[in-house]
Amino acid sequence: MDLCLSRRRFLRYSLGALAGLGLVPGCATLPVYRIAEVTTEGFTMPLDDFDALAGDNGILSVVSPEFESSILLIRREDGTFLALTSRCTHQGCTVKPSRSFLVCPCHGSTFDLNGKVLRGPARTPLPRFSATIQSDLIEVRLTEFLK
Repeated sequence: MDLCLSRRRFLRYSLGALAGLGLVPGCATLPVYRIAEVTTEGFTMPLDDFDALAGDNGILSVVSPEFESSILLIRREDGTFLALTSRCTHQGCTVKPSRSFLVCPCHGSTFDLNGKVLRGPARTPLPRFSATIQSDLIEVRLTEFLK
């Protein structure tokens, strides 16, 4: 019986085990909420329905046929919410969350969870929108860009 593993077989087994445990970050999916009704002002959504928003820096992707790109709803460490567009300001690719920042998979631009550029080639921060809690609803005002 041969107990020696080739490097290729070892890597295949190791990566398979990590993927099975959910430890490979590229395999993680972002929870998505589909909004059916969007007004010219914005939208509201229930707060309690989303485990993704329960912890600090929780992120939920909000999509609608009305949006050019999805909106990332982020729960900050202080319990407040912020909404950012997911469209990179460099060339319009969709940014992806990666621990405590957002990364553009096309050219590597990196943004903090407030939308500020940490690393280019993007030079402009992600547009931010007001997100407030009204009883058990989150209200996102798309007409109010935050600076």
